[in-house]
Amino acid sequence: MNDFLHHISLLSAASATSSGVPCQRSGRYCFSVAGTFGGATVGLQMLGPDGATWISVEDDSGAIAITSARARLVYLPAGTFRATITGGDGVSLHARLDRVID
Repeated sequence: MNDFLHHISLLSAASATSSGVPCQRSGRYCFSVAGTFGGATVGLQMLGPDGATWISVEDDSGAIAITSARARLVYLPAGTFRATITGGDGVSLHARLDRVID
């Protein structure tokens, strides 16, 4: 992996919540989602300190809830993350985290 770039795929043509994916670098990330939403909402969660509980990631607007193709900037610690999909019909979504290098 290039030390200056960090890309984490969370969803690929998915219709259900993803498994947890490790992110080894803390910092600012762009969380982007695109695809066929079919009324679905996509969120971002991190694995809590107990190693069992998934916690919703929030930004200045509250818990992340994306309902159409969009990108949001979030500050993340190192940890395990997943994209959640709730609702929708005929859903096929892609989501990823890209580290923002200033």
